[in-house]
Amino acid sequence: MNASVERRKCKRVKYRIQTVIRKDFPDGRHIVMEFATGNLSAGGVFIIVEDLSLFDLGEELSASLCKPDKQIYEGRVRVVRSMRIFSPENNLTESGFGLMFLEQVNEVSSLVEDFLKEQQKLVL
Repeated sequence: MNASVERRKCKRVKYRIQTVIRKDFPDGRHIVMEFATGNLSAGGVFIIVEDLSLFDLGEELSASLCKPDKQIYEGRVRVVRSMRIFSPENNLTESGFGLMFLEQVNEVSSLVEDFLKEQQKLVL
């Protein structure tokens, strides 16, 4: 299988947005972590993380994505991918997790659509 084949249903855009993840443990404890995003789509978000042992594939977490002036998404996400991205010179450029939104994502869809429209205006 070719690793470069795109299997995502939603268009992704490079977008930085504050992303807060809450991981719950069976004993009732939880931890809250903040991450930068690498990209965003109506279906999910890629968070930049060096330590790929933080989450397991298939794990469900709580997530909150916020712009300075409003909340974009708050709900459950599932870890669907972990990856390390290398440059042509074989240098690590980015690593992290792909998280799929599990709840209604109207605000995210609107944000991505608006961003894509703005980018098209710049190209024309």
